[in-house]
Amino acid sequence: MQRNILILLVALSVALGATAVTAADHATVEVDQEPDEPATVTVTNGNDDPVENASLTVERANDDQPAYNGTGNYTTDTNGTVELPAPAETVDVVVTATVDNETVSTNATLEALPELDLSVEQSPGQPATVTVTADGDPVENATVDAETVDDNATYAGANETYTTDENGTAQLPVPEETVDISVTATESNRTVSTTTTLVAPPELAIDIEQETGHPATVTVTADEEPLENGTVDVETVDENATYEGTGEQTTDENGTVQLPVPNETVDVIVSVEYQGASASASETLEAPPELEVGVTQDRGHPATVTVTADDEDAVNATVVVEVNDENATYVGANETYTTDENGTVQLPAPNETVAVTVTAELDGASATTDAVLEAAPDLDVSVDQDGPGLPATVTVLADDEAAENASVDVDLAETENASYAGTGEYTTDENGTVELPAPEETVNVSLTVTYQGAKETIMATIEGVDAIDEGLPFGQQLQQFKATLDEDADTGREIASWVVDNNPGNAPDHAGPKNATGDEGAGPPAHANGNDDAESDDETETDDDTESDGDVGTNDDTESDDAGSSGNGGGNGNAGGNSGNSGGNGNAGSNNGNGGGNGNAGGNNGNGGGN
Repeated sequence: MQRNILILLVALSVALGATAVTAADHATVEVDQEPDEPATVTVTNGNDDPVENASLTVERANDDQPAYNGTGNYTTDTNGTVELPAPAETVDVVVTATVDNETVSTNATLEALPELDLSVEQSPGQPATVTVTADGDPVENATVDAETVDDNATYAGANETYTTDENGTAQLPVPEETVDISVTATESNRTVSTTTTLVAPPELAIDIEQETGHPATVTVTADEEPLENGTVDVETVDENATYEGTGEQTTDENGTVQLPVPNETVDVIVSVEYQGASASASETLEAPPELEVGVTQDRGHPATVTVTADDEDAVNATVVVEVNDENATYVGANETYTTDENGTVQLPAPNETVAVTVTAELDGASATTDAVLEAAPDLDVSVDQDGPGLPATVTVLADDEAAENASVDVDLAETENASYAGTGEYTTDENGTVELPAPEETVNVSLTVTYQGAKETIMATIEGVDAIDEGLPFGQQLQQFKATLDEDADTGREIASWVVDNNPGNAPDHAGPKNATGDEGAGPPAHANGNDDAESDDETETDDDTESDGDVGTNDDTESDDAGSSGNGGGNGNAGGNSGNSGGNGNAGSNNGNGGGNGNAGGNNGNGGGN
């Protein structure tokens, strides 16, 4: 701003009796200055002509004014001017001019430009803004230079010259790496500098983790530190796919956001931008599988729970079992099981039949089913034998019903030294029974039955033929033997055979078998040996009576009353030999019947039994 100061000089001429000279009334002093520039003082006379060699004195207007290096005495040049130095600070001065021994004084303000202010602002990873002001006002067209503090550092904005706009600002580019710079602003002999750190964009990283069927966790780090308040954008790779987790979310203090479980497996892209940096990652988010759970059990045995996921074995699925009736108890309830590589777990067999609910969980999916676990039945095992020397029948009942396909294990008792052909394993028929063979001699056996998880062991005695009471008369022994016979058996033939084997009137070894006791002294009485029936050559021709009326037990009386008071032990049949009768007409009964007669057991025409 041009400032002109016009000063009227009034010259007083003091002489006794003299008046002032009017020509001096128009002398002037003029001060011109541009702010922050030297000031020019011009002295002119009343004719507006420059006054050469006029004396000037410059002083501060008062002691409160800042120091000014332009105070002192000056002499105008041929142009009537004096140049005063530019002030460092705005100052009020008094300028006094002397013209023709006459003086005039005036006040003038010499202005200095305000100091420059310089600021550099940057959001990390963004361009930096340099602002130059003076007294709070933008300084346009100021020159801005930037240099790296470290000579070895690199910065694309260094060694470049920038000019401030009407807002007093200039933009510096984003550094690739964080860098310290020095910034200098210059305008109209004013210079200001500052140093600052420009922050490069951070190094962003995205990590996506998900357990199948569960929410996904997105973790964002900036320079390996959790990024709080970062904006995460999620979109599906397939624009036709649907996923409720798409859109923007903001990371928490841990740098994480949670993405919801997808209804269907979906591919997504996760992007983040922060402080001029950006990163993205893709991931497949897996939906929960389709679970199925089933329970199978053979009654009385452990139950098998099978879990499948999308029709595949569900390994490591969690299985929980609960009883449906709160009053029921089950040892396998309220336990947590984990499926094996086949997707199965074993549940213990219940002590009592129980209804349960089985729940399986895997990868965010769950499935439930109800099942009834059946306890082992109550077994009842019995052994029946119609009589000594006959087969024995084992009967197995399960809950009072015939137990078909029960396993029966027969073994000799530990203290038994005998042998028995009936030891081994058997399976019951549809009636729940198995038949054990008749023993050669009475044995004690152990029978262990297993059926539908139940097990029962009993001890039993199976009587052999040796169990017939030999102390009884022969007829009563025969009655015991007949009691052992099955109703469906060929009783006549069996009775005749037994009589032959056990008749106390049997001949010596060469004539046939002994009686039941094996007494070698037994045999027919002496008077039964008449008629020379027992010849030494003991012929055994085939033309003796072995026809229908000579068979052992065919046409002879062997009905139920035969073994009674007057029954015949064998009839008239020949047991073998030459016309020798094995039974004769002797009675096998207890009343009047002789256990052995005078007949020969073998021999020629000899009778095996008497009358």
